[in-house]
Amino acid sequence: LAALVHPDFDPQSLDHDLAIVIVEPTLAVEPLPFATALDAAPGSTIRVVGYGWTVANDTSGPQRRTGTSVVDSIDELRLVSHASPSQACEGDSGGPALVGDHVVGVASSGDPSCMQVARHTRVDVHADFIGDVLARSAVGAAGAGERCWYDANCAEGACLPALDEPRWSFCAPACDGGCPDGLACIDARCRHAAPSPGAEGAPCASDADCAGGMCRSPDDGAARVAMALGTNVPV
Repeated sequence: LAALVHPDFDPQSLDHDLAIVIVEPTLAVEPLPFATALDAAPGSTIRVVGYGWTVANDTSGPQRRTGTSVVDSIDELRLVSHASPSQACEGDSGGPALVGDHVVGVASSGDPSCMQVARHTRVDVHADFIGDVLARSAVGAAGAGERCWYDANCAEGACLPALDEPRWSFCAPACDGGCPDGLACIDARCRHAAPSPGAEGAPCASDADCAGGMCRSPDDGAARVAMALGTNVPV
């Protein structure tokens, strides 16, 4: 349904290289718990899982594999490891690094030969982001006018795309008895009038508030609003 990228992700440095994919219906597997405190240290063993290459330029079909690596170093954002005897490779990005049954890292990058080093984004330092997304996307978690991703996510009403921004959806209960503040009765549903949150022209505080991914001031000194990527703004 959606992939929510960490708001501080940097595609150049790969800092905060983490995203959460929301699916519906719910997968028929019990999710593993994620670490909120790091239970690993240099020299310790982690288990890696993925569907990627076994060697550089592997042409075989995807297959889930698992093996162990040894942690070389830990910085404020990453676990760095080497094969012992296994290592994450191309196509394994997003796969877990496990200590016991807890996810401690998410595969991010490594050397082109898949022989020397692999880097996993630490989960514990991103636990607040993960917990927030999981809480907001849970069944029944979203109230009237709040962002949603599937109908059962809403405490009441349907999860409908915004009238002016189809990439974002909001819970829209029936207008019976009136609508909460900030919503208008439109086609018998309580909905956001334009500009809806995240739509072009809506007030914003950061890029994460915008469906188009850009929160800028259209004029020097003016309040920041959501803009479409590629919009020219004064510099």
